[in-house]
Amino acid sequence: MWRAYELPDPNLGNYSPTQVTIADSAPAILAQLGDANFDFRRNVVLTEGLEALTPARDLKLTIVRGGVRLSGASDGTSLVLLPQQFSHCLAASDPRVRIVRADLAWAALVFSGKVDTTVTLAYGLFSPRCRRADLADLKRLGVALPPAAKPPVERTWRAVLDRLGAAVAAVK
Repeated sequence: MWRAYELPDPNLGNYSPTQVTIADSAPAILAQLGDANFDFRRNVVLTEGLEALTPARDLKLTIVRGGVRLSGASDGTSLVLLPQQFSHCLAASDPRVRIVRADLAWAALVFSGKVDTTVTLAYGLFSPRCRRADLADLKRLGVALPPAAKPPVERTWRAVLDRLGAAVAAVK
């Protein structure tokens, strides 16, 4: 059986909250998000302070190869909440745009004036530093990570050779 749901006002890159609350831990952020009066269109929880925010206007978010492109304008400093998970690996093509963590899990762009930027994930095999920053950030916020898997039991060379011999004998 299929069930269809309609979200009344989803974030399509058009949320530009102006009421900022500062919290420095995951439990404190979640407490703010759980408040019955919290409105994601107007309220945002950040881990650092920002100057007074004004609502962004003429926002347009499009998906492009390798990321998203946001264009719009602001009469002051604005914050736009992206429908994208935050990572220190995110990079904006416009150096005037700052990417910050918002509402614990989401990425937000902070800009002034006009903006036309592409946000991409700048992570690769030879650039793991940003992922280490993500892990350090989660630890600082008190987000509990699952325990690492235990390494397999170490086997002696004799045990490995015995198992290989048994596998070869089974194939014959």
